[in-house]
Amino acid sequence: MPDKGRPGPVHVSLPSDLLDEIVDVASIVWPNGDSGSVTPDVAPNIADDVLAAIASASRPVIFAPPELSNVSGRTLLRRLEEVSKAPAVLLESPRGIADATLGAFPDLLKRFDLVVLLGKALDFTTHWVATPDFAQDVRVIAIDPEVTMLERAAKELGDRLLLGRVANTREAAATLIARAVCRRGDDWLEEVRAALSRRPAIGGVRFAHQQPVGFIRRSFYALCVLTSNGITTQSLSATGVK
Repeated sequence: MPDKGRPGPVHVSLPSDLLDEIVDVASIVWPNGDSGSVTPDVAPNIADDVLAAIASASRPVIFAPPELSNVSGRTLLRRLEEVSKAPAVLLESPRGIADATLGAFPDLLKRFDLVVLLGKALDFTTHWVATPDFAQDVRVIAIDPEVTMLERAAKELGDRLLLGRVANTREAAATLIARAVCRRGDDWLEEVRAALSRRPAIGGVRFAHQQPVGFIRRSFYALCVLTSNGITTQSLSATGVK
């Protein structure tokens, strides 16, 4: 079937009596491979509206979903940053903007005057882009593969929602890149990048920070082992490509 909705893992539960049922093959109705509709792309005029809003904002930010956390997605976001000069921040953790790997990024939330939800749903992970975390007058643009998420955004945000569009996340990003004309300097982008790289101290503990798009992260872990002589601590490291 064509791409539709938000990609990701799906859980399906089937009752045991259904699994044990014997069904006549002739009675099975298979879905038509052409059924459903392809998620609409962001049309050029819509892309221009989004880019114009980004250009007119003083401190815009783009929130991206876990879908774009792989190498190709990070490359896409890096390119979008370069052409729009708006920082693109991956919210790949269930903790969202409260995730410790975002460094000092939460300190900037109240300064944003435009939030672009590029495939990232308006939910608890974004703190609903509402006070007290965000400024009361922050504006929002929502681009999402699910119409229900846009309906939620319209209900929660009211007149703060500048624009909502159903679209495939990657194709929407590609259209924005193709239509973008750089209209701002790098100062705001660099300030957000610096905040993402800052390691906040919480309770005396230093947390790792979010690296630039397409990074290799090395994480260090302390393994506590219970032995006959007591508890010993061993240091382990693991490297993974994001």
